[in-house]
Amino acid sequence: MSEDKKEEIRKDIEKNTQGHCQELPEVKFSKKQIDRLVSRLKLYVDAIEEADTKIRRCKEKLGLSHNPDGEGVEPYATGTE
Repeated sequence: MSEDKKEEIRKDIEKNTQGHCQELPEVKFSKKQIDRLVSRLKLYVDAIEEADTKIRRCKEKLGLSHNPDGEGVEPYATGTE
């Protein structure tokens, strides 16, 4: 995917996120609904952190630097090039 397309998608996501956040206070959630949402969000965060850890370990095994942005990831110099 081209960088221009990625940037366009990022902007769309940001725009949609802002719109949802502005409308969210108008929604009346019960305590039970909020608790369920928080629980799900915590599960998502845990899954993302676990995946990031696995990716980091794989990159270390392959000799790649870990860059969360995914840009400029190049293998470490092995001296055999």
